[in-house]
Amino acid sequence: MAESQYKDGDLHLGTNSPNKANDPDVLNQMSLKLVDDLRRVDRNLELPQIVVCGNQSCGKSSVLEAISGLDFPRGDGIVTTFATQLALRRGEQRCGSVRVDEIRFEANLDSLSELGNSIRAAKAALLEHHQESKNGISENTIFEETVQIEVTHPSWPPLTLVDLPGLIENPNSTQTERDVDLIQKLVRQNMKRKKTIILAIIDGNSEPAVQKILKLAKKFDHKGERTIGVITKPDEIKPGTPTEREFLRCATNARPDYHFKHWHVLRNRAFNENYTLAERDKMEAEFFRDSIWEKELERGQLGIDALRSTLSNILEQHVHHELPGLVKSLNVDLEKCTKDLSHLRQARDTFEDQQKYLLEISTAFEILVKQNTSGISFGESLGESFAPMEGRSLRALVQEYNENFARYIYEKGHFYEEVDANEGPTGRIKAHRGDTRPFPPCSPKRINRKEFVDVVQAIRRQNYCSTFPGALEPSHVNKLFQKQASPWRQIAEAHVDSVWSLAVQAINNVINHIASEPTAGKLREYLMKGELEDVAPEHFRAEAPNMLYSLDRFRKDLRTKLSELLRPYEEFRAATLDPEYFQTLARRRYPMPENERDGITACLAVGKNESAADYIQEKLSTYEMVVNGFASNDSEMLDLMHVYYKV
Repeated sequence: MAESQYKDGDLHLGTNSPNKANDPDVLNQMSLKLVDDLRRVDRNLELPQIVVCGNQSCGKSSVLEAISGLDFPRGDGIVTTFATQLALRRGEQRCGSVRVDEIRFEANLDSLSELGNSIRAAKAALLEHHQESKNGISENTIFEETVQIEVTHPSWPPLTLVDLPGLIENPNSTQTERDVDLIQKLVRQNMKRKKTIILAIIDGNSEPAVQKILKLAKKFDHKGERTIGVITKPDEIKPGTPTEREFLRCATNARPDYHFKHWHVLRNRAFNENYTLAERDKMEAEFFRDSIWEKELERGQLGIDALRSTLSNILEQHVHHELPGLVKSLNVDLEKCTKDLSHLRQARDTFEDQQKYLLEISTAFEILVKQNTSGISFGESLGESFAPMEGRSLRALVQEYNENFARYIYEKGHFYEEVDANEGPTGRIKAHRGDTRPFPPCSPKRINRKEFVDVVQAIRRQNYCSTFPGALEPSHVNKLFQKQASPWRQIAEAHVDSVWSLAVQAINNVINHIASEPTAGKLREYLMKGELEDVAPEHFRAEAPNMLYSLDRFRKDLRTKLSELLRPYEEFRAATLDPEYFQTLARRRYPMPENERDGITACLAVGKNESAADYIQEKLSTYEMVVNGFASNDSEMLDLMHVYYKV
């Protein structure tokens, strides 16, 4: 077969106008070439493209070959088992390439007639790649990888089309549930992109209403502004039938549920028709001549030439609409690249240059980290005022976090809050006003003295021990204290995590300040996880074990240390030798100073001191509780817990 079945100039998307600066067609070609060049420069840039999608065996590949003039593998069954990106390029050479980046497959085309064989070779490579790792792979398995085809021809304008596997409703003997879901995923991912032009293919073998692609197109493009409906196999529609009328209603936008900006009808080669593509165009023209399609539709809706022209125009409009956003995105990328380039400094081709660069980075890293952990500047060469976060050093922020932690745990760290019936809680340190540090939402339960004693009584009843009646059981005090201190862990863990996050953020900012990608990424990976992809960790263990002490490991060790500190309070019996404990306990048991007791004794003689009367009344009430069978030790346990919690 010849390299191209079209002569130079025969295949156009639009007209081949003279190269004049004010010629609209020339400007259109320039716009499309600009997008094509951008696609080559940055593959991650989301650019306008045309996506060909439809039901299985609807003729998508035939549409693609009619547009491009290239031979694609065709068949009566399942042909497209992967997404195919076809990039048409204008160039003097008739050549191209087929590649699959994910599996590192590439085939260069010295002749465009090699395209079909190269696509088959790409599919074979995919099958071989997946058969090594999975079972159940067959000729009809759907692959996630994209086969990228780039071809050049003197008469082609730049155009990119993506052919997707055909939609199927249910699994069958050759395709699984996984294949059905993957096809749906690929189609939806491509159709939902606002920069995508949808080429929705429906064939004459089925009623339009049962062809799912129409509903999907309306779902992702409900106004129909970026969808082109294409009817294939019109020769298989019986003339004069209601089915033919339904297709005509679609093509004339008489059906509001399938109203698209453009509709086209194509008569392509069947899988068993082997005549050339040039002959295909002639047979298509003869089919439409004097047909119902020619009578009911505009001439611009019939045949491949009309579709090529529509594609060119709509893509050009799409490009013009998206160009301002592309310029903005490119400016952001340019600014980033310029910044990264400034970090790269001079070239580092030799091993000595690379060593010198790494030494500079490590020195700068050490200085900046010490500067921010000590709060002291070490010189102006790296920026004396450099602070990694919010214009402040790491030490300053951690100190603020510590202060907020202390305030918060004093205010919220206890489960119960004993309050005076009239005055409420007193003597508590309040949290920092406006503080937003990530402490858990703790709110102590406010209860008065009598309610608190009831809590103690409940603990004693639930954990009854064979103690002598009226004697104090120490384990009950422990249980009461552990309940009271139960919020400590979650508050402390939140504090540990927040300080650790500060450290990570500071390290990231320092790395970004001294190095660019990919060096910065390698440093982050090593400092976070303690290893590099291309250096065995054992190498460091032999020479410098501490080099493996990563931030991730540091976080785990912090959590372990916190558990170690909390364990005595959560699991063991209460124990302390702190003199303040005994002094505070004595003051709580005997709250009235000696001179006041002497004053009460003197006043009792004349019976005129109200505070003395209140004090005596309180003691009488306590005595009555004991006489009536209430456990005085419950109140005693409460006092012991309060004092121990305080110290």
